[in-house]
Amino acid sequence: NTIIDPKNDLSYTMWRDIPVPFFMSVYFFHVLNPQEILNGEKPMVEQRGPYVYRYKSPPPWYKHPTEPTVLRLCIFLSPRFVLQPAVAF
Repeated sequence: NTIIDPKNDLSYTMWRDIPVPFFMSVYFFHVLNPQEILNGEKPMVEQRGPYVYRYKSPPPWYKHPTEPTVLRLCIFLSPRFVLQPAVAF
């Protein structure tokens, strides 16, 4: 078990900023014959992607604006997924 303590620089830094990048690949399918599908025919699709996104987590703590020694937990910030156009798996 690791204690998350700002005084312990290594464990706190790794907890705050995860050193391993997380990626998510997403594929979309473009429908080539939408009218024919409405008439009961078999769909023809074209695969698009992968669109690769990197997961970025917001910092879990922030310093209080008027009291710099006070840390508060940020529960209102949501994670972000940032498109990585140069990455393909």
